[in-house]
Amino acid sequence: MITYQDIVVAVRQLPNEKRLTLMEELVHLLAAEWRPPRTGESSLPRVRGMLKPAGPIPSDRELRDSHTDYLIEKYN
Repeated sequence: MITYQDIVVAVRQLPNEKRLTLMEELVHLLAAEWRPPRTGESSLPRVRGMLKPAGPIPSDRELRDSHTDYLIEKYN
């Protein structure tokens, strides 16, 4: 059986072009087989909690007035 150290020694003896080709091949191999870990729980409830406002949702008029006030303060 080939050990990890044997592989490292063999790769170090290769020219750089062959090393890059080997590296690309390994990346493609790993990308094809890799699957993200399953956490078992959905992040949707946490995201909804982050997006939920602390109080009542402001009306369009209140948002527009707030934005207008912000711009007046910013550019004065």
